Amino acid sequence: MSIPLALFALITWASVEFYLRKKSVLWINEEGRPLRVTKLGAQRRLGFLGSIVLLLVPYLVANFSKQPSEPKEGSVGVNAPLIGVKIYGVERKHENDNDATKIMKQRLRADDYQPIVYSDLEELVDGVLRNLDEKRGIRELTLFGYGRQGLFTVGNGQGSTFEKLTYMDPRVLEDKQYLELLGHLKGRFLAGARVNLIGCYVGAEREGAELVFKLSKLLGTKVCAPIGMTFTEKYDGSWQAADPDMVVPPSPLEVPK
Repeated sequence: MSIPLALFALITWASVEFYLRKKSVLWINEEGRPLRVTKLGAQRRLGFLGSIVLLLVPYLVANFSKQPSEPKEGSVGVNAPLIGVKIYGVERKHENDNDATKIMKQRLRADDYQPIVYSDLEELVDGVLRNLDEKRGIRELTLFGYGRQGLFTVGNGQGSTFEKLTYMDPRVLEDKQYLELLGHLKGRFLAGARVNLIGCYVGAEREGAELVFKLSKLLGTKVCAPIGMTFTEKYDGSWQAADPDMVVPPSPLEVPK
């Protein structure tokens, strides 16, 4: 018997006992022993107890008819996804891959990451959503792009002119169109999931800290970005990171010397 059910039964028993004592009289039998005799007739007493049982029936049905829940990887939101999906994304303009980048992508594919290719943020979001459904949530989203402190490309590539929806920085993340598109991904991440923005210097300095902080708030999951030049011998593996429960951006990290 569960604790709530036992507590409910105890309260019900105490209520019945109190009510019957209120409706009883004290009587001394021939042997001098005090007895309590109910003033309710047998039929009324039986009816009273029957009504209490009827009140218990819905509670019993509700508790014992519950199906055991399936194990979950965890999620953010009410309807928890059951299956974690790992996704990596590449810009269509991201063609000048060095050998290290190619090797990393090969490893991701071998580790069951689902690839997506996009030309802007709208196409990126659509590609992610195509890999999800009611039971599939994001375990990890790794995006490859170009960048600098606080800026990450999502379609622009190495172009010098930055068109809307082809890059992200702290300022454009306040734009209504950006907010609407990224809002489609919020609540689709499993608990403990993360977004990796793989681009040179993206997480560095104050701008990088603000970028990962704002994006983490919009997506509702952890966001990480490197602070050095990626896929080079000089890169020491340092990252900037922000969680959605942070109140202020993380402390800025300088570009490694």
